[in-house]
Amino acid sequence: MSQVVCDAPVSDRVRDVLATFGLTVERGSERASAPDHGAIDALRGLGGGQVAIISGASGCGKSVLVRTLADELAQRGERVDIVSIGALTRSRRRVIDLVGGDLHGAMSRLARAGLGEARLLARRACDLSEGERWRLALARAMGEFEGERGGGRGGERWVIADEFCSVLDRETARGVCASVRRWARSSPRVRLICASAHEDLPSLLGADLCVRLDPVGRVRLERGLDAQSAEIRFGAGTMEDYDALSGLHYRAGRPATWTRVVRATAEVDAGERLVGVLVESRPTLNAAWRDLPWPGRYTRGDKRERALRINRELRCISRVVVDGRWRSMGVARRLVEEALRTAQTPATEAIAAMGAVCPFFERAGMRAYRAAVLAPDARLGDALAHAGVDARELIVGERADEAACDPFLRRELERWARASRSTRGLLGREWGQVARAAGARLSSRAVCYARVG
Repeated sequence: MSQVVCDAPVSDRVRDVLATFGLTVERGSERASAPDHGAIDALRGLGGGQVAIISGASGCGKSVLVRTLADELAQRGERVDIVSIGALTRSRRRVIDLVGGDLHGAMSRLARAGLGEARLLARRACDLSEGERWRLALARAMGEFEGERGGGRGGERWVIADEFCSVLDRETARGVCASVRRWARSSPRVRLICASAHEDLPSLLGADLCVRLDPVGRVRLERGLDAQSAEIRFGAGTMEDYDALSGLHYRAGRPATWTRVVRATAEVDAGERLVGVLVESRPTLNAAWRDLPWPGRYTRGDKRERALRINRELRCISRVVVDGRWRSMGVARRLVEEALRTAQTPATEAIAAMGAVCPFFERAGMRAYRAAVLAPDARLGDALAHAGVDARELIVGERADEAACDPFLRRELERWARASRSTRGLLGREWGQVARAAGARLSSRAVCYARVG
């Protein structure tokens, strides 16, 4: 006769329901089903930089296995971190404030986790999508590991994520898995274990070990799964393609002098999905930094001769935009590679505000250069310093309006705006707007890139 063990008196309803099935009640200590120790041993044998996943239907014992493993590792003195998005769902703190370390390092970790889009950095965690919260949780785990080298065997750590990507659509899950896999592979002292009911995640992760549980908790081990990668195709696009993704870029509007578009698409659910866009434009005619990669090439001769040479020989990659679900999958780098492979001019350049923390231009084969501060920017910077104003403060409307009321700063702002064709259009606006534009320009230290031939 089958029995049910209960460690406290049962109610009449419990008694009656068990009687319905012909079960008897025995007094004793209630315990969850014991996890498979073969699975525990296999997971404990995971190597540094490796990824494991516990897969199976809801209720098969994944969470019990995760808790048992975490408890055993902790008892052995190992460092165990549980990655969860629960607290982030309620947090009203901004994304950049939730990732520790210096600003450059925090931005770099967020970019590696697939949160390199500028506006996302200033959003509240509670306003993010589920996929974005998982990426944020990953960036936080990166920061904790890089900032704390102690614990465990020589600084090694176990990172465990239960219910990993459980509520995400499959495209978003694919991108998050790519971020997780890349981080784990580059972190030889991290052992990452995920648990999920989705049967495609072991392949999306390219797990080194998969512990599959059937509905009654029986275990099957699989090793060395190949990472499932979507085929991404590249080809000529249109500005309508850019318009479809332009809302993801930190700059508003179309590039004024665009010349061609390269697009990236993927086959999803038997249909073609636009996942990324690159736009090329005619370059500005005045850029002193060009003398670094091309000494004298675009500065000699009269004004007309220089303009003709620049427009004939040079194009600028002015926009690269990737669907948020497909970040961390190399789409941006491959778009740039495709643009360079099919270049219509001998030389290509680009300027990126996120270049220092998300160097996909360099990975695609372009060389980075740091432009010197222009004389008008340097003068205005000195004027702001003299007035005790940090240029970064001006990007906030109230502080910009206050600075614009200072006669000295207003005179310097006007001088700065008149000094360049790119800023003269600001002269008809309110001085607070001019001050905000100046603060944004002086605060941004973009990286310049060049590729010849």
